[in-house]
Amino acid sequence: MGAWSGTAVARSAHRRTAGTAQLSFSASGDADPSSFEGFGLANPYPLPRETRSSDILQGDGRTVYGPFGFRIWDAADIVVLTARDGAELAPEAAYVSKDTAAPFAFFHVGFTNALDVGDRFQVVSRRLHERSSDVMRGGAISGEALERELSKQATVLQELRRDCSGVIARVDAHTVTLISHGVAITGLRRDVDRHSSEIVDLDQRLRADVPERLRLLAQMGTIRDQAAEQALAASGSARQAGLYAELIKASIYDFNFDSSPDTAGYDWNS
Repeated sequence: MGAWSGTAVARSAHRRTAGTAQLSFSASGDADPSSFEGFGLANPYPLPRETRSSDILQGDGRTVYGPFGFRIWDAADIVVLTARDGAELAPEAAYVSKDTAAPFAFFHVGFTNALDVGDRFQVVSRRLHERSSDVMRGGAISGEALERELSKQATVLQELRRDCSGVIARVDAHTVTLISHGVAITGLRRDVDRHSSEIVDLDQRLRADVPERLRLLAQMGTIRDQAAEQALAASGSARQAGLYAELIKASIYDFNFDSSPDTAGYDWNS
């Protein structure tokens, strides 16, 4: 980015602690090789355990903030979240400038509009990893290039761990906030609690309905079986009624005068 106006901020010496070993960084942001001994290796890009993000910080009327407590490889790795005028944290475009030309350096961020007192912001490294160079130099592996590549991969792993652990629901007296990928999704707790209670109530009612529904199904099965038996009996009765009708028909005398009473239903005139 272009140069910022105002007095340049000098970087004082920094020391980080990792276990019992301490790392020293010079004013230029480069690691002091003499401090590597506590780690048992000569690593030009040491990386302590860290989440690679700042705390939620307060604005004070400035447009430029930094340096922050972790180093970056590229300015594009940084995502800046701001909360202006009481809003929730959300991504906002900002300028990022590394403090030195070192591959792994501290940095500043700048805003087009100053952060007022009461505004909040957070700076997060979220690197999309790439392989832009090899680790071979003259047919052999370059220790410096290999160490740089390994540290780049390690920073991505740290950020992934942070983000996986950071997808949480923050609950307070009034709101529930889901933090996912640096974006806050907030709902009123009473709504969340109401919906939750409605879900629980529906689940309980469904569970209570199961025995009753099973009882009704069993009762319906019994009624169905009884209806089938009654239909079968009715069919048998109908057949018997038909036979009785034939017998009665055969027993009726034809009262034609020329008919013989000894032969039921037979008309001698026909």
